[in-house]
Amino acid sequence: SLRKGLSNNYKIIESHEIDFVKLKELLSKWKKKKLPVKLKFFLSEPQKNSPTAEFEKWYVIEKKDKYFAFCSTLPYKHDQRNGFYIDHLIYDPLEEKAALSFLVSSLIKNLKENGIQEINLGLNPFAKIAPKTIIGGLFYSLYHSPFLYRPKGLHYFKSKFAGTEEP
Repeated sequence: SLRKGLSNNYKIIESHEIDFVKLKELLSKWKKKKLPVKLKFFLSEPQKNSPTAEFEKWYVIEKKDKYFAFCSTLPYKHDQRNGFYIDHLIYDPLEEKAALSFLVSSLIKNLKENGIQEINLGLNPFAKIAPKTIIGGLFYSLYHSPFLYRPKGLHYFKSKFAGTEEP
């Protein structure tokens, strides 16, 4: 991912330099392709004035004045270890699909070089739910019903960076 991103001339832009209009355009493209039905609880949109704004950092991949990938980071402590949660894994599904992998790989490399011991890519809702109960059956159906929600690509993407997976 890192070599491909460098050869593609991707540029990482941090929070204070992000053009919110371009970010909204990227989010709109992603939603049209990835979320066939508008379900608000699956993804909280990036917000400038969120409760975590003072701690959260945003990153985008830019190439030729267009945004192709976005994610955010939020620091935390777990068992006296410094960690970062990487959220909002959004990319342009039609162009430059490698941009998000490059962005996440670059962040992991940078965080590791700066002494961060733990990185969390978050949950993949309903990925390991078995249809053993009524609720489990509903969640299992949701995971396996691409007309409502398409999480399998997210699950695959996150598994590329997997170290240990915790339930």
